Amino acid sequence: MVRDRQKLIPILFSFLVSILLLFIKFFIYWKTRSVAILSDAMESVINVIATGVAVASIIVSSKPPDESHPYGHGKAEYFSAGFEGALILFAAYGIMYLSYKRFTSPVQILSLDLGLAGTLLVVLINGLLGWWLISKGKKEGSIALEADGKHVLTDAYTSLGVLLSFLLIKITGRLWLDPIFAFFIALNIIYMGIRLVLGSLKGLMQAKDPKLLREIERVLKRHRSITHIEIHQLRAWRAGKDLFVDFHLTLPQELPLYKAHKEAKRLSNILKAKFGQNTHVMVQLDPCGERYCDICEKNLMALNSKEQSLSSTWKGLDLTQQRHPL
Repeated sequence: MVRDRQKLIPILFSFLVSILLLFIKFFIYWKTRSVAILSDAMESVINVIATGVAVASIIVSSKPPDESHPYGHGKAEYFSAGFEGALILFAAYGIMYLSYKRFTSPVQILSLDLGLAGTLLVVLINGLLGWWLISKGKKEGSIALEADGKHVLTDAYTSLGVLLSFLLIKITGRLWLDPIFAFFIALNIIYMGIRLVLGSLKGLMQAKDPKLLREIERVLKRHRSITHIEIHQLRAWRAGKDLFVDFHLTLPQELPLYKAHKEAKRLSNILKAKFGQNTHVMVQLDPCGERYCDICEKNLMALNSKEQSLSSTWKGLDLTQQRHPL
């Protein structure tokens, strides 16, 4: 429950800040009549809605496993990230439409100094908040916190574009710069929205994470013992703060069951120490056969050699394969 509170408090704080910034942006629009700041404010509306969804997803994902959901509720956070990305894309469409209308019919920008000061304040608040949410999300293993942090940073980049447009309009007096900047802001929002949606789909579909698998491989190879003939069919996937790992471990067929179980438990504890106590490891124990004799010979050579280590006999092997070729 402590870890869940550490995720819920930041997202609630983000929700309250998003509401405050939304009012600030609409106030700036009311004073300036800038389509760029209006576009920024529209994105903030989406941000408030999406953050509210993120709050709900974290509450759901924090529930412990039950009879209906034996693997927990961690994937609820992927729904939040995908929904947030879809809302960003919807906001981008509205921004592009307004940019076109304002480009064809320019409107005088008012109170530029107020717009500059207010937008600078928004940039600073969102920049700090976004960086904090992403760092907390990585620490807590929460895709919802990371997604909300990235959305907040997108909001900061948007406001930075608005700030630049105000500066150029103040210097040059060219009103068409306002909708042009709003259009490019929309392009950046589309890019971020697509990344969030694709990341959410990868999580929901349990897509392969090569970086994570390579890290697990390094741990298993580093802690290999003489009884380990082969490891294959390594798989791993995340669901919120939980990491699920499973693989096949081939051991000598004459090895007593209690020793085989002890070896599987040792590897499980090593992975938990590396990736955290929310790591769930399932080891399928396989007995060796004649096809592994060549590997056993290499193990004995490595054990008797001062130059070759046991782990080096697995160098270059891909532990994710169904079965290693001999």
